Amino acid sequence: IWPEDEDPFYIYVQNPADVQLVFTLLDDDVFGEGTPISSTHIPLAKYLPEVNYSQQELVERIKKEIVAKIQKGELDESVSNEQVIKAVSENMKGWEGDLKMTLKPRADNKNGQMAMGAATGAWIAGPVGAAAGAALGALYEGPPRGTLRARLRYLPIPQQMGERPRYEVLGGMPGITWGVLYDKFLEKNVLDHKLGGRDLEHCFFINHDKTGGSCAVYRSLEQKLIVVSFRGTCRPIDLVTDASIFQVPWVEGEYTDEELATIPKVHVGFRKSLNSISRRLKELLLATVAPGESISDYDLLVTGHSLGGALATGFVADVAEYGIDAGRSLPQKKPSEEWWKAIANTFMGKAAEEKAARDPPRPKSLRMYNFGSPRVGDSNFAELFELLMEKGNIDQAYRIVNSQDIIARVPRPMLNIDYEHCGRTVLIEEPLGVEGDGEIDAAVVDSDPKHVLWVEGESDFDRVDPIRDYRNATRSPTAKGALLSELFQAFQETNLATSPDDAMKNLQDAVDELQNSDKAEDIKFILDSANDKEEARPPSTEENKDKNPLLAQFSAVADRLSKATMTDLASVIGIDRTYADRELQIVQSFLQGAALAHHLEDSYYAALGRSVGFIASVGEEILALEDDSSEQA
Repeated sequence: IWPEDEDPFYIYVQNPADVQLVFTLLDDDVFGEGTPISSTHIPLAKYLPEVNYSQQELVERIKKEIVAKIQKGELDESVSNEQVIKAVSENMKGWEGDLKMTLKPRADNKNGQMAMGAATGAWIAGPVGAAAGAALGALYEGPPRGTLRARLRYLPIPQQMGERPRYEVLGGMPGITWGVLYDKFLEKNVLDHKLGGRDLEHCFFINHDKTGGSCAVYRSLEQKLIVVSFRGTCRPIDLVTDASIFQVPWVEGEYTDEELATIPKVHVGFRKSLNSISRRLKELLLATVAPGESISDYDLLVTGHSLGGALATGFVADVAEYGIDAGRSLPQKKPSEEWWKAIANTFMGKAAEEKAARDPPRPKSLRMYNFGSPRVGDSNFAELFELLMEKGNIDQAYRIVNSQDIIARVPRPMLNIDYEHCGRTVLIEEPLGVEGDGEIDAAVVDSDPKHVLWVEGESDFDRVDPIRDYRNATRSPTAKGALLSELFQAFQETNLATSPDDAMKNLQDAVDELQNSDKAEDIKFILDSANDKEEARPPSTEENKDKNPLLAQFSAVADRLSKATMTDLASVIGIDRTYADRELQIVQSFLQGAALAHHLEDSYYAALGRSVGFIASVGEEILALEDDSSEQA
């Protein structure tokens, strides 16, 4: 029983007469997810008989008691609201007593997931608690320990009449209204498609205190849509999750050194965070469908920002390859628990029982849209993800990225640690003048508004993907555009030779001439002038260009050296100059404190608004771009 000074715990159920409540005692571990000690399940109707009555029957019963009290003189004929509430309370007497634990976890069950997720799913989705209770029996063995004292009361909720209010889609940051932006986009483009239908509702929220893994789930029964939204970095524990760059096998198990070199591997922190909530999430997803319906009738959309984007990627990869396997958390070599199939069969109906006995259920479609996601795994994991897309297991996978977002560029591949992005890149650009340097790729600085939105493999214009361009970071030091190449070009432009042999002959002749003349000081001055752009060259240099080609060549080379930048010098050691330019901009942005600002929700709000033709600023009315002449494309 909760302490008297705390609020009671309310559970909403659709068909209380069919519900079983599951109680589980956990040992609160210092580390980990909490070890289950024992559990029990009870039919709600046995302890609260009034749940067997329909709402109309309960109302009639209360009316009769009120009338009887009026006839006895215990109540005035003018019954107040307070008296009606009191009468209802007296009818719902409730139950209080001790519940002995009846089930104990098996010795080999160490994942701590239990059936709490299934029980919560039963509370949310309706008449599925009986299956959850029966399934728990498969998880436990041996004599249980513990007794729990509980107080139960039933309060019927009148059915809502008329049209229910539409769910308003807001942002994590106050003043951000994603739903309004979406509606304006539909209105502008004359489209008839409501976000999540008219009945979009929040189903449940999962949070793990130790790892920080969190997600919320929404559904629309009208559109048969389920949305899983993973929360991004927002607490100190999330920074610990983000910080590590080490990798572990995607499929948990023992491997040889040879196998480790070829199997998919993922970020250790991301996997641990997702692993702590994944099984419970899958249990609840099975309970999110309408009673008697199958998860295979529903579209599943998975999203997340920052750390949430990384968790979304891992969850989609799991469901795409293995289905909604609620018998374990993330993929493992060890066989999954079998108990969850009984729950799946109950949720999906008898027609799906035979198939569910063979394979975990799958959604009708699987799509991922994440925002500002860091890299999740190595190239083997990215190849697995790509293969799942090619096979149709993943219908869509897009990573929306603010092109100046530094988080989307980490973890960086280094030494023997390989990282690669999954899914298609969607680049968006913040409006000019937002917080930060506001610089964008030269390819999109033009008057064409379509260039502020670029989709990898789909857009009809070329653009360097700054999130993936590290793969082309190295080039030959003498490649076109590199400093050495331009120095050689400057040398050639002042050399009248038409072939390399002619150039060598001309060079040798010029050297011989200089050895017999008094030009050494001119050459020294030309080379020194590369370090001083303002100082003019001596007249003898210009006067002797026509007389001695070597002087002219030295002069041209020195002039180019005087204009050399840090990225020019990087090209000398084989780093692509345009890549170095972008990296230098990111470093400068980071040192100025602006880099992380491009990762925050308000920056994505402004950039996405701009990409669809609107000015979207926190706490302000959303305006079409043509309504504000100050906005520049």
